[in-house]
This record gives sequence, C-alpha cells and structure tokens, in this order.
Amino acid sequence: MQDKDIMNDTGSDEKDLKIEDIFKRLDGMISRMEDKDTGLEESFDLYKEGVLLLKECTGRIEKMEQELTVLKNKEKLSEGD
Repeated sequence: MQDKDIMNDTGSDEKDLKIEDIFKRLDGMISRMEDKDTGLEESFDLYKEGVLLLKECTGRIEKMEQELTVLKNKEKLSEGD
C-alpha cells in the first residue's frame, strides 16, 4: 500500500483532510484494531494506514512550527527598529 493509495471514507486523499479529521480517523482506526472481531490482516492494514496518516499529520505540524518561527523572527526584527 503506497501513500497515495491511502484514502479516507469519502474517497479523498489524506492530504485533503484537516489535522483534526486525521486524528478522528486515527481514533476510529484504533477502536477497530482493539475490537476482538477485527482480524489480524485487517489490523495490519489499519496499522499501515495509520502510520501514513500520522506521517502526514506530523509533516503538517512541523511545517506550521517552521512558519511560526519565521513569523516570530520577523516580529523580533520589526520590534528592533
């Protein structure tokens, strides 16, 4: 399963999801994995999908942190004038 193959329930790519939606999806996946009726193969597929979603989310959060750092630095420079 490749990154681009991971879809949410609506058929959208994970890059179209909001971070909050990714967390909700991950929470649902964990619940399914904890369900005793979920088979090993399905659990493994859910795990792989979860890793990719978490990777997407982490990347977005890191990008936001970088943008905040740039904004803070610009603010500090403007205060020094």
